[in-house]
Amino acid sequence: MTGYLGKAVLKQRILLAEDSAADQRIIARALHGAGFIVDAVADGVDAFLAVQGLPYDLVLMDVHMPIMGGLAATGRIRALAGRFRALPILGMGPYVAVGERAEYLAAGMTDIIAKPVDLNVLLAKVRRHAATARGANLTFESRLRLSSHS
Repeated sequence: MTGYLGKAVLKQRILLAEDSAADQRIIARALHGAGFIVDAVADGVDAFLAVQGLPYDLVLMDVHMPIMGGLAATGRIRALAGRFRALPILGMGPYVAVGERAEYLAAGMTDIIAKPVDLNVLLAKVRRHAATARGANLTFESRLRLSSHS
């Protein structure tokens, strides 16, 4: 059975932090269709807690959310030790101007996606950053290998 799991194509896990239920459905559907596993939360506090519970390969983070916004959540994630500093966090914000882009990147976001989201742009950026993350983070495939040796 271990040999079979070793040959399986294993999906990367993405955390989608988005307070709009409609945007969550649209983005999650597109990501599922592209082969990703998606977990969704509606605020920055839940995003901060979720990344500590599961090893995500990438986070899509809405900048404007209730309770804790995406910039604050990103800052708290980056303050954690180890793999959290390299975790790709793609910020999503409305009509990202040059000054806002610099603010998002200074907060620790890896890249920015303008809202309303163009799904083709989103998928291209997610694929690019997720491919980089596959080598840097503890992915689902790595967890399976580690658990088979326990």
